[in-house]
Amino acid sequence: MERYYRRAVAGTWDLRSQIRDWVWFQRDSLRKRDYRALAPTVGVALLVFFLSIVAMRSLFGGSNVDRLQEQEVLPVDVAPAMDVAGAGKQQMGGWRKRNGGVKRQGKKKHIDQELGNVAVLVSLGRSGTSFMSRMLGEVLPGSLFQEFFVLAMEKNAEGRGANLKNLEDVENPAERMLEELRFMRSLRPSRNFFVGGKWKPWVQNDKFRDAVAMVAQRKWPVVLSTRNFLDRFISANRHYNHKDVPFNCIKGSANEKECLEKQRTKVYLNPNRVLQVLEQDTQKMRTMKQWLDEAGATYTITSYESWAFGPVQRRQREIQRVVDFICQDLPNKRHVNASLLENPFFTKGSSKSQPERVLNYVTIMDALQDTKYEILLHRGDSPRDDYQEKLLNYSKP
Repeated sequence: MERYYRRAVAGTWDLRSQIRDWVWFQRDSLRKRDYRALAPTVGVALLVFFLSIVAMRSLFGGSNVDRLQEQEVLPVDVAPAMDVAGAGKQQMGGWRKRNGGVKRQGKKKHIDQELGNVAVLVSLGRSGTSFMSRMLGEVLPGSLFQEFFVLAMEKNAEGRGANLKNLEDVENPAERMLEELRFMRSLRPSRNFFVGGKWKPWVQNDKFRDAVAMVAQRKWPVVLSTRNFLDRFISANRHYNHKDVPFNCIKGSANEKECLEKQRTKVYLNPNRVLQVLEQDTQKMRTMKQWLDEAGATYTITSYESWAFGPVQRRQREIQRVVDFICQDLPNKRHVNASLLENPFFTKGSSKSQPERVLNYVTIMDALQDTKYEILLHRGDSPRDDYQEKLLNYSKP
């Protein structure tokens, strides 16, 4: 100690001797168990340690969860394509009144503070939602997409994925959606995983309209998807009238061949009923879009045809666009590659050509001739998807 202070007073110390004497002083204090003398050194060490952590987080952006919570998930190239209207045009029932209305802001965050990454897929029954949710699961590994209101569901002839009476008896659809998403999140605790639900909008009343307002308020991204309404009705009719026909054939499964044979079953369609169903489907999807617009929801539009048919590169771009819309910076997100589309997990059993699926196709053609639904008729392997603009006034992204 005397040598240390003597050098300090004499001014003869250099940096090397200072460091050497400081180390000697600390070692001597530790040997003598003079912990009070060590306190300043320990304090300085802890301060340097925490400052280093702060500097590292600032430099590298923090943890994955922090980056997701701070990330503006809405990509620039998708924002102009969204068909979004301002909120607050009219009150939408109890939810909006209790929460003071849904206010639009300049930018949307897709990260729910309670539930993390959430998405909602809105589509009618037999419109390819199983294929689409499975595809999203491949691109977003570990994600979970289930049917909303599933406990009230029961198939009928129109392919409505729910018994109408049971759905109308759901007291609070908004709260029901939250409960089901919380359960899904409990199965996927990590916020690096997406959870989402498939919403079949067969019942449209004030309670379900309030649920749309809740979705908008929590800024969940919504994917509004359609399928050629005539193809959808053909598929729904076949599965309703032929209970043994599987909904999907899994590629490589033991019963794939038998499944494909059953899916080639032809159906008979009532011409008068066809027109009624096409009108109902059109109105349901128009109403859903109107509700999303009025609530100021964040949504994008796509179609089953743009995912499942046509050139691989075009399908690849469309799926990637939707994936980037619902999430942009998940650490486990995969890029949509061509091999995923060329080797699908579901094997197409029935022909894409309508005449090969409908026994009385000529009669159906005559019934739809010179009507606005004539656009839904096709004979080829690539169904048209321009029905969205002509029947629903949807604008393509």
